[in-house]
Amino acid sequence: MPREAIAVGARDRSSRFPVRAPEVLTATRVLTVDEVERFQTLVFGPNAATQNVDLPPVAACAGVSVMIANLGTGTSTLTVRDSAGAAVVTVPITAAGARKAALLVCDGAAWYGMLGA
Repeated sequence: MPREAIAVGARDRSSRFPVRAPEVLTATRVLTVDEVERFQTLVFGPNAATQNVDLPPVAACAGVSVMIANLGTGTSTLTVRDSAGAAVVTVPITAAGARKAALLVCDGAAWYGMLGA
């Protein structure tokens, strides 16, 4: 799949990243290589206290970066895991109700996650 160039610092418009429509989770969600190649932002709303989102295998994702946002309510938490089921990052909702997001990057050997607001 050809990669789309993203303009950084464009003067006449802001950069746009492909965003997938929000999805309510009812079970573990396994992401495909195609999804992380097509969408740089994924938004999930867990309908239970904790739901898992599993990333594709690292060998197929070298150079991929993706943001995963938690659109849940209450104390719902997303645990983002690698394809072997090991936690990479947990995306909570704070006690004050603030939603969180995580930036995930793959170097072809491992996924790395950084939590942000």
